[in-house]
Amino acid sequence: MAMIAVTSPGGAPGATTTALAWTLAWPREALLVECSPGGGTIVPGFFRGQLPRDLAQRGLWNVNLAVVENGLAGASHTFGEQVVELHAQPQRLLLPGLTDPFLAPQLSPSWPMLSKLFKGLPYDVLVDVGPLGPQAPFSLLADADLVMLVMRPTLAQTAAAVPRLENLRRALGPTADLGLCVIGSANPHVRDALNYSVEDVRRQLGEIGVTLTVADDPKSAGRLSDGLAGPRNIELAPLMRDVRRTVDILDKHVATKMRQLAVSSRDDTARRVPSDLAQGGAR
Repeated sequence: MAMIAVTSPGGAPGATTTALAWTLAWPREALLVECSPGGGTIVPGFFRGQLPRDLAQRGLWNVNLAVVENGLAGASHTFGEQVVELHAQPQRLLLPGLTDPFLAPQLSPSWPMLSKLFKGLPYDVLVDVGPLGPQAPFSLLADADLVMLVMRPTLAQTAAAVPRLENLRRALGPTADLGLCVIGSANPHVRDALNYSVEDVRRQLGEIGVTLTVADDPKSAGRLSDGLAGPRNIELAPLMRDVRRTVDILDKHVATKMRQLAVSSRDDTARRVPSDLAQGGAR
């Protein structure tokens, strides 16, 4: 199944809210994992801190403890006990993030194993890794089928994104699939150095595989991020309308990439087999 990492250049552009909205609108069973070193925000936000105590205590830290104590097999066995249901039909799940960001350094040795765990799950996984920075879980970013950078079209966000993407490209290599999701669009009647269009952002950031835009819809976003009242029917709001459109693009993009990788892997295997047979005959 697919794993999509969601990140940002910092400055609270709405990456977690976007990842949550994508998960809720995903066409199949999906899991959202909060892996930001800064801690999880969905339980106190979207759930308004009102989960029953037994559910509120679930999350990433407990999965990490299972990895440390029992390895990948042990964590896989107990994983289902640590997720929270976002929506029942079709099933949408959440693995809540850290409640104490000071625990983040203790997670660092576990990221490679956690990444294998997430990649092996029987549903698509969206991973909110938090802002790009030195503490970001690069094992998750490296294993992701697609890394989506969520940002706003401003000078400040773009200036922060450029060096972070340069370091990410160096860390992941030239084959990394990087995407861009711009929240809101520039006012076409105001052209100045602080007001970027999507094209302006793309030119600054360099090569990007897929580019998406989502409406700047504060009322709907507030319902997802902080449990505020929001519009009466959020499904008809600009945010969720754009989310459904972009989910379709994301799903098709990742599916195409995974088919291409599968074909490439089969071709590589086919090329190796005659070589191996030849070597065996030579002996």
